[in-house]
Amino acid sequence: MIMSTSLRAPCTEPLQRAFHQAANFDKRASGFRLDAAPARVVRCSRDGGGFAPERVQSGSRSRKSEAWRAVAQGREQAHLDEEREQEVERAKMDLLRSVMDTKRGAQVSPDQRAAIEEAMVGVERFNAGSPLVLDELHGTWLLQYTTAPDVISLLQAAELPLLQVGQVYQSFDCKGRTDGGIVENIVRWSVPGLLQANEGATLIVTAKFSVASPRSIVLQFEEARVGEVEISAELETFITPAILPRTFINLQILQFLRSLDLRFPLRGSQTQPQNASRAPIGAWYNLTFLDRNLLLGRALGTGGIFVFSRTQARRKST
Repeated sequence: MIMSTSLRAPCTEPLQRAFHQAANFDKRASGFRLDAAPARVVRCSRDGGGFAPERVQSGSRSRKSEAWRAVAQGREQAHLDEEREQEVERAKMDLLRSVMDTKRGAQVSPDQRAAIEEAMVGVERFNAGSPLVLDELHGTWLLQYTTAPDVISLLQAAELPLLQVGQVYQSFDCKGRTDGGIVENIVRWSVPGLLQANEGATLIVTAKFSVASPRSIVLQFEEARVGEVEISAELETFITPAILPRTFINLQILQFLRSLDLRFPLRGSQTQPQNASRAPIGAWYNLTFLDRNLLLGRALGTGGIFVFSRTQARRKST
C-alpha cells in the first residue's frame, strides 16, 4: 500500500478504516502509523506541517455493541415475561369460570369436576418447582371451590332450612417468616330466625403450620372456637320485648349470647405422605399455586383440593 507524504488534510473516518486494514503498515517518515496491538488503534491528527499519532480505544465500538445487545436481550425478556403473565391470567380466568355455579363444590357434576381439575392443572404448571414465599401467602383468602369432604358436608347441610353457611376463609399469619406461622379456617354461619342471616356466628379452627418442603406445609390443629355471635332482631325482641320492662335477667341473657365464645381443644391429624418416615406429623397441605390474588392447594389423602381468591382482611369482633 502506497500513501503520499504530501497529504495534509486531517484524517477522516474512511482513512481510519484504511489504516485499520493495513495492520502491518508502518511509514514513519510520513508520520502515519497504525499500532497492530488489538487494544488500540492510532489515528492521525494534524500538527503543523505533519501528522502526529493519536491513540484511540478500539474497544469502544465493541462495548457499544455489547450495550445494544444487552438492551435487545432485556427487551426480549420483558416481552417474554409479559406474554407469560398474560398466559397465566388467561389460565386463572379459565379456572375461575369453571368453578362458577358449583356452589363452592357442593353441587358439581362429574363433567364439571373433570373440567375444573384440568383447568387447575393448567394453572399449577406455572408455579411448578418454585419455592413457597410466605410473605405472599400472608393474608386472608376466600374459598371459591373445594372437594374436601368435611367442607362439602357443611356446604350441603346449608341446603336445609335450619342452617345457613356464609363465607369460608383461610387466614394466614406468616409475614416476615420463612419457617411457618398460624392459619385460621373460618366459617361464617347462621340459624335462620335466631341469628343474623349468613353471618350470625363464626366457627374458627386454628392451626400452627410449618414449611415441610418447597411447596408443602404441615398443619397441626390446636383449637376450634365458636364466637362472634350476632343475634337476629327477632330473637332480641323475644328476649327483651319493647312493651315489657327489661329485667336484669333479660339483659344478662342478651349479653351472654352476644359474648358467647366456646373453645374446644383439638388433636393434630396424624396423616403423613408415603415413604416419609421422618416427615413432620400433621395434616399435609400442598400449595400448588400462589400469586398475588389466587391460591390453589391440595390436601394429602382424601383432603381434597381448594381454590381461594385473595380478599380483604376479615373484620373481627372485639
